[in-house]
Amino acid sequence: MVSYQYQEITCDVFGITIPTGLFGLLKGRVNYIDSVYFDDFIWMDRGYSPEGVEYFNVFIKVEEDDDEPEEVR
Repeated sequence: MVSYQYQEITCDVFGITIPTGLFGLLKGRVNYIDSVYFDDFIWMDRGYSPEGVEYFNVFIKVEEDDDEPEEVR
């Protein structure tokens, strides 16, 4: 399990700091990512919806070649 906490949330557009609106509510909040599998190519994590339904995310690392992009199916 990985946890992270937002220390400061800002938005910088062309050198001007603008308000972040509702994202400011995340400041100081601790968030968790429950990893169920990780290697150098695939990362799978698990979470729960507000209704309590379990879900999984699968991320695949794709390295693009300058000549042809890879296709993920």
